Amino acid sequence: MDKNINKINKLIFVTCCGSTFDKKDEKFGHNLVFNQVKNLLGEKCQHCEAFPITLVLPDEQKENSDAFMKTHLNDENFKGEIVRIYDHFIKTIKAG
Repeated sequence: MDKNINKINKLIFVTCCGSTFDKKDEKFGHNLVFNQVKNLLGEKCQHCEAFPITLVLPDEQKENSDAFMKTHLNDENFKGEIVRIYDHFIKTIKAG
């Protein structure tokens, strides 16, 4: 982003990440990345949203780092809480 900062007028930053909402502020948490993006772009960064991959894992695999590193979002696992978060994200973006 540094290289193209002057070409960016508006940014909505979305990530599918390995961190959970509970760990969003820890060393590898998505909030740390969001804060860097916001600091770099200021008002150009209009929204940041995380879709933790753990939301599509069965409860017994949520703490299994190997499982979430190998998991990709797809039509089969895109259901439940992640859909609710996605729907809320879409409403937020449409509301502007």
